[in-house]
Amino acid sequence: MADPTIRLDAEFTSVQPGGQARVKATLTNTGTVVDGYRLEVLGPVAGWSRVEPPEVSVYPQQEATVTVVLQPPAGTGVPGGRRGFGVIARSTLDPQFSATAEAEVEVAEVFDVQAGITPATSPGRALGRHRVSLSNAGNTTVQLRVDAFDPDEALGFRVRPATVTLPPGGTAEVDVAAIAKRPLLWRPPGRRPFRVVGTRTDAEPAPGRAAAQVSVDAAFDQKASKPAMIGTAAVILLAILTLLAPLIVEQFVKRPTAAVPSLAARGAPPKPVLVSVQGQTATSVRATWEPIESVERFELQEVDKNGQDVGKAPQPAQNVTRLEVPDLPSDTEVCFRLRAIGAAGPSPWSDHRCGRTLKAPPTPTPTPTPTPTVLPPVDPTKPVLRATKVGIGQVTLDGNTADWLWRDEVKASFPIAGTAPTNATGSVYLLWDDQALYVLAIVFDPTVNPPDPNRPSQLYNGDGITLELGPERPADTGSWARQADAYYMFGRRTPAAIGVMGATANGRSFEPPMWTTQVQAVIAPRADGYVLEARIPWANTRLNQFQLGTKLAANIVISDRVGNTRTGMVTTNSQRDRDLRAHPAYWHELQLVA
Repeated sequence: MADPTIRLDAEFTSVQPGGQARVKATLTNTGTVVDGYRLEVLGPVAGWSRVEPPEVSVYPQQEATVTVVLQPPAGTGVPGGRRGFGVIARSTLDPQFSATAEAEVEVAEVFDVQAGITPATSPGRALGRHRVSLSNAGNTTVQLRVDAFDPDEALGFRVRPATVTLPPGGTAEVDVAAIAKRPLLWRPPGRRPFRVVGTRTDAEPAPGRAAAQVSVDAAFDQKASKPAMIGTAAVILLAILTLLAPLIVEQFVKRPTAAVPSLAARGAPPKPVLVSVQGQTATSVRATWEPIESVERFELQEVDKNGQDVGKAPQPAQNVTRLEVPDLPSDTEVCFRLRAIGAAGPSPWSDHRCGRTLKAPPTPTPTPTPTPTVLPPVDPTKPVLRATKVGIGQVTLDGNTADWLWRDEVKASFPIAGTAPTNATGSVYLLWDDQALYVLAIVFDPTVNPPDPNRPSQLYNGDGITLELGPERPADTGSWARQADAYYMFGRRTPAAIGVMGATANGRSFEPPMWTTQVQAVIAPRADGYVLEARIPWANTRLNQFQLGTKLAANIVISDRVGNTRTGMVTTNSQRDRDLRAHPAYWHELQLVA
């Protein structure tokens, strides 16, 4: 034996979240004997990638081609960016013989920031207050600069904070004050529309494209000032100025005093604005603040929740707008304040902000060594299933069974231990052609209890039929379900409910995702039960052999909902029980015959 070789047809590809990218892989058997190879994806993309088919058989010095499917889920679960991955092929005869190929995939960054504002319209004579809520539904952290504009230039705005940082799935709130530039003395009330815009500042826009933005519209409903109040205020002000005029003249003309020197003139920066403190890990937070021009550096100091100094030395930061603070306790609220250092000294301390570090992951509990399970020997007397070949197009799914061959019948009447007692039984017939496997089942169950169609992975919790199908039965009874093994489930509804479950990563059970949507079924009612006609395309299974003489492994299970809480199950296989459902060595042998 020898190590195989494997190569990918592309060293780099890209994919959108919720989309799919496919890369061809060519596997060469460099040895001198026929060998099977099991393929899987390695690296950070393994959780949302697969190989189709996952197992191939290759003659000596021959090649086989498989497809690596990269399919990141939509939403915030997979961050954008480039990452490497590998594809490994291991010999099924001796896993120490293997080969690996490597490539890179770039998950596209999705900018999807949602904005809302409350209230949509604020009333007032000079000032209206609004709050903008921002949420990041994309897959990358974004930093936004928030500005406000009005087309008539009748308003001024105060936006706090002026910049926000939103991690994937994160939210933030921004306070916007709309300030009238001129009072309405004698004119009627006026509506002042304006727009708040968040512009992304942490990523350069693509050439020829504007920066990514999100906006929301609102208005300030300006009320007129009351004339009587204005007249009275003017008279009072004039009287006060008349009485104080001599004092004003004496203070500012006769005895002038020097003006208080400005700190800004000496180079001291203004009081900074600390925007947020957000947890990054179980032991760190990120503090962000608004930029200030012409400063040398910043200092960030930890304080208590009331903003009081706790005796810790400030942490220096260059002229940047954020700083990671490490070595903090997990799941704990921490608070900080900020000052800027200029040529003439420090600014006043900012208002303090608080945030919480993330929870530390739980310490894994050592898994006890399981007690070895003693499995029974395979029962050689259980019947062999046979699927009879028909011409392409001979079978139609219409509830009419006249076009079926009634040659090889298998009865489902063995109860599965641990399920509710049931009187449901059925007869099953299997056909095949070069395109698909067909299932005909006549079920005797007069009480109708259909499963929930919104739970396709649990169609067995109700009246229905499950075909358990996979490659040829392994000789080792201890072998768990393989990646090509699957449950094809058909629920008793109109139209028929269809669900497909594949083997879990460890092979000990079955669960979604459903990798095929091309399975078809029709269920027709009868006075004493129902009839199922189903078509399973070979191309939509994980099987790579479907020709005359092929041997597969299969079971057939009929489910019957008993009452409101329990489900009874019967099967064609006397040895099928809950403990052996994921051991294909105990399934029927299924032969494709002429």
